[in-house]
Amino acid sequence: MNRIRALICVSTVVFSAGCSHPGPQPITIGALASTERILIAEIAAQHVEKRLGVTVDRRLDLGSTSLAYDGLVLGTTDVYPEDTNALVVSVLKEPLDPDPAIVLNRVRNELPRLGRVQVLDPLGIRQRVSMAVRASDAKDGKMQKLSEAARSRLAWTLGCTSDFEQRTDGYSVLMRTYNLPLKLAPKILPPRGLYEALASNQASMVAGYDTDGPLAGPEFTVLNDDKNAFQESRACLLVRQGAMERTPGLRAALDQLSRKFNNETMRKMNYEVDVEKAHVGAVAAEFLRQAGL
Repeated sequence: MNRIRALICVSTVVFSAGCSHPGPQPITIGALASTERILIAEIAAQHVEKRLGVTVDRRLDLGSTSLAYDGLVLGTTDVYPEDTNALVVSVLKEPLDPDPAIVLNRVRNELPRLGRVQVLDPLGIRQRVSMAVRASDAKDGKMQKLSEAARSRLAWTLGCTSDFEQRTDGYSVLMRTYNLPLKLAPKILPPRGLYEALASNQASMVAGYDTDGPLAGPEFTVLNDDKNAFQESRACLLVRQGAMERTPGLRAALDQLSRKFNNETMRKMNYEVDVEKAHVGAVAAEFLRQAGL
């Protein structure tokens, strides 16, 4: 709590200093450095530019959930997409409730009170951690479930992001539930490098999400989480209260994106960027066109 109060004090100074400059200030929209979050941020940026006619600065390398949230409190970021489970675990430092609706309500009640951050209605993406392997390995080992992978004679080389390795609902849950046999400590990789490592045999299993683009192709398969180790999360846009006060219409514009996404659409867009190497801006523009925005 003391850390959050200190951040609010600093953000007040930053905001006050910014008030001396004439003209409308740009909106800063950020994202963690994964294809999915960058796509959502770019969609939001293009939509705000079109609807409000304001300049949008993009910050697409925000690091961890806690650092990204601090940016909202400090005023260095105005908007960024995040999943509700990450907010409970990394920001509120609380255990997850098994009901995603309760998790959503918890962050929507607490973040405005603690940091003047609003959590908008869910975008429509209902995401779970997915443990992926090469399809050929799953076929050869006759594995469809994580419990079968845990009983296999293989010692796995696990690739994951630093967030997955550190979060209490990530690596620790995987090992506590399945006691997966590992050759060595997990390889920490950037989100966009997970499937490259799997394809090049640098990892034999990676911890991703069920909306990851490479999972739309035949090369990889997801092992069923048959013991329900991982909980479903909701993806939402987080908005700094000060940004909404400074820019009339910002919340209304961002609200138009709520419920416009789904897992299938998100996976398809991720596939276009990660596998087909389409430009993020072009994919975002096409999404807005098809959504009638």
